[in-house]
Amino acid sequence: MRAHAIRLLAAFCLAATACSSAVRADPDGIRIRVTAAQLQQRIDRAGGFPIHRSLKLLGSIQVDSAQLLLLPDENSIGLSMPVKVQMLGRSWSGSVAFSVAPGYDRKTGTIFLHQFALREVQAQGLPQDIADLSAGIITEVLRDSVKRYDVYTLDPDKFVEAIARLLLKDIEVQRDAVAFHLGF
Repeated sequence: MRAHAIRLLAAFCLAATACSSAVRADPDGIRIRVTAAQLQQRIDRAGGFPIHRSLKLLGSIQVDSAQLLLLPDENSIGLSMPVKVQMLGRSWSGSVAFSVAPGYDRKTGTIFLHQFALREVQAQGLPQDIADLSAGIITEVLRDSVKRYDVYTLDPDKFVEAIARLLLKDIEVQRDAVAFHLGF
């Protein structure tokens, strides 16, 4: 049984390295890397920016974009977003930072980001109570807009990716990419 598993992994390694530059073999198994640039493109497409939310009579909030931040020390992925807040006749500009956790759905073979968490709100001259209110609203805007962000779905019709669906071990956030480690 162990010899069969080793042969299968060796065949998988050979096929994986031949079929895609994003897939690499190493001594511990296979790593599928999604670069920071690839993730940023997907965030830009999925985010629907700019996002503008009215607070009825209180004012409005606008989020123009999201900049990807890879946080390898925390094994998480962050987003920093410039925001514009208009509230009670005043305006503020600043930034908000969130982080997300990478995940994997074995049923569909989809690698995704989820659990958006507010990390920081910065706005010069913005009172803390309004910053806290804005943070809550921005968190809800992102949760409504991006509940789960699919990074890549492994194709069950491609031999290598079908095997990868079964072998995903962990997800590692690196300085310049996110690596998905496959092995036994």
